[in-house]
Amino acid sequence: MTSDQQKFAARVRGLIAEAQDLTEETAAGVLRMLEQTQHELLGRLASESGRLTGYSTWQLHSLLDEVERQMRYFRDHATRAIQGAQAKAYATGAQIAEEPMKEIGLHVLMPGLNRQALVVAQGYSADLVKGLGRAATVKINGALRRSMMGGQQFSEIVAQVSKALGGDGGVFDEIGNRALRITRTEVLTMSSIATDARMQDFAKRIPDLEEEWHHTVQRAGRRGHILMNGQAVPVGEKFYNDFTGQELRYPRDPEAPASETVNCACFVIPRMPAAWLARAA
Repeated sequence: MTSDQQKFAARVRGLIAEAQDLTEETAAGVLRMLEQTQHELLGRLASESGRLTGYSTWQLHSLLDEVERQMRYFRDHATRAIQGAQAKAYATGAQIAEEPMKEIGLHVLMPGLNRQALVVAQGYSADLVKGLGRAATVKINGALRRSMMGGQQFSEIVAQVSKALGGDGGVFDEIGNRALRITRTEVLTMSSIATDARMQDFAKRIPDLEEEWHHTVQRAGRRGHILMNGQAVPVGEKFYNDFTGQELRYPRDPEAPASETVNCACFVIPRMPAAWLARAA
């Protein structure tokens, strides 16, 4: 590998690491928000248990209102965190195509990225988080209502609901897993969209430019995606998953089924024609 090829590859690796770190930091932040919501709700239940022995319709509605308030807080803050990360990933995705070119001395004036795709994707992620919050509210409220219809003492009701919310396999475990999937998938999708858009721009100026599927080992991968590692196609053509028979424009392609996209941690990277690498040398 020549010095220029080494610079090119090193810059690609660095930018991919930046996108991965951004995604995992955002996912961890969303989980912390969820844990805080869980803590607040369990604390409220514990305080109610300590001062009341029976229960009433008023108590039930008070708790339901608290559930709604806490889940609204989680939804709003998680949405802002994910959308902010999407904007950063969009910029990083463009850099995955741009920066390696600069590293080997190819400076090409590029137009600004179309922000419409980012706006649409941010709206979609907001809908996903809203749906997650709504589903969680329904589950938590259902647990409260079912327990209160059983005729137990309020302390027993609180114990049952607390277990349903905080135990292994409970409501918050399920919400947390879904929140991780949404965050990881939607943030990295923006990186892929921006890389693809910038590669399309470069292809107009660099004949025979190719893009290469890059599987990362950050998380357990799909067998088909592992086999696709290193597969190269001319910019604008689709990659092919031999294992599933699915064609993909890039990792987490919104046109592909969820079986190909959810939690995918792959990237597309530029593959420069040898003639251009020689010219840049």
